[in-house]
Amino acid sequence: QEISIAYDALNSATIGIIIAGSDLRIRFANLTCVRLFNFNLPSDIIGLDASSLFSAGKNRKFAGLKLSELQSLEQTQELVVQCADGSAFPVEAVFSEVADSDGAVVGKMVSLIDITARKKTEAALLASESRLRALSQKVLDAQENERSVVAQDIHDSITGSLAAIKIFMEQKLIAMTGGSSR
Repeated sequence: QEISIAYDALNSATIGIIIAGSDLRIRFANLTCVRLFNFNLPSDIIGLDASSLFSAGKNRKFAGLKLSELQSLEQTQELVVQCADGSAFPVEAVFSEVADSDGAVVGKMVSLIDITARKKTEAALLASESRLRALSQKVLDAQENERSVVAQDIHDSITGSLAAIKIFMEQKLIAMTGGSSR
């Protein structure tokens, strides 16, 4: 009865669950996992080498793993996994040990959450951030250009005015001194 409840609970989970033996051969995959990997039936995934599912893209380091090597993996990782049809998708994978009643490690359990939507959102946010940075830089460049134009206008205007004042003052000085210059 208890085993039946545990089995039903695992199969009802909304995350993919894989349980592999010490040889890393898959002994159990819940229905969510079967759907995630595009298999038709649980029997299509049972017996496969679990590391083969994690050998997609940049995860080549998982090919041919042994249980002892799998033990050293971080508890939670973002990975790219390989579907039955050859396509791949990103998941958040949580690795945990399966121990027998004596505490000896006899396998590994992996819980998988498809994070495709999250990755697409992150990519869109990064693209938006990049566009925003470019736009901000254009605004800063335009402001700097405007400051430069205003500074040049002020410089030209003051220089012309100072020259006119100088000429005017020189003429007044000449007029006051009776036409003789210094």
